[in-house]
Amino acid sequence: MKYKYKTFVNPNDPDGVYIYPLVGVTLKHGKKQISVDCLVDSGATESLFNYDIADLLGIDLTKAPEQEYVGIGTSTFKGRRKTIQLKLNGFDTWITINAGFIDQNEMPLLGHSGFFENYEIVFKAYQEKFEIKKR
Repeated sequence: MKYKYKTFVNPNDPDGVYIYPLVGVTLKHGKKQISVDCLVDSGATESLFNYDIADLLGIDLTKAPEQEYVGIGTSTFKGRRKTIQLKLNGFDTWITINAGFIDQNEMPLLGHSGFFENYEIVFKAYQEKFEIKKR
């Protein structure tokens, strides 16, 4: 499936209007589902979501394993890890991913573990386009 980059407005940054490779997904845990736009991030090891998304999915993170993540540079932060289901909009297959849930994440992102392992992603940044194909 082919996608165009989308505009993302960061409310915490006065100059915060950016164009990114964003894709719509549906996340599922148990019987609860939500739809969100996520950054397709080839530099991320794992898919990361804000704690608010865990709440919307009814996920209790109190007993989820704690995980330390490394951000840009050498900054580290802690989160909780939980298995969830993910389906790309326009695709009919659900995949299982180990998702990290953190407090700091302003934009949900899809990383290598689970996501890039299941899809072929081709970026054409010079055209502000990208393509995702099932492996």
